[in-house]
Amino acid sequence: LTATCIMVVLDLPVFFCKETPRFYLMMNKVEDAKDSLKFLASLNNVTLDFDKITIADIEKTKERNQSFLKQIEDLCTYPMLFGETILLMFLWFVVAMSYYGFNFGWGSIF
Repeated sequence: LTATCIMVVLDLPVFFCKETPRFYLMMNKVEDAKDSLKFLASLNNVTLDFDKITIADIEKTKERNQSFLKQIEDLCTYPMLFGETILLMFLWFVVAMSYYGFNFGWGSIF
């Protein structure tokens, strides 16, 4: 029960987060993407010039986002990204198996 309460409290801020510009572009919501970029830029104290962003740039981003194989290729191309992914997969496995072991071994502990 305690773990569930902690999880709920830590997950609440997710509902107040804005979507990323990338997500908005994938959904063909260019104006929302610009608003999201403006918000993120204001958090980082950066000014943006939207005149330099062309429709061709947006289309290129959408094409790149739609290619699943390209994403897998990027994952394997960049060593840092690949290493972090392998580490996260290993940690997920360890935590899942620990939880599994605790559940099935609970009776023998007490």
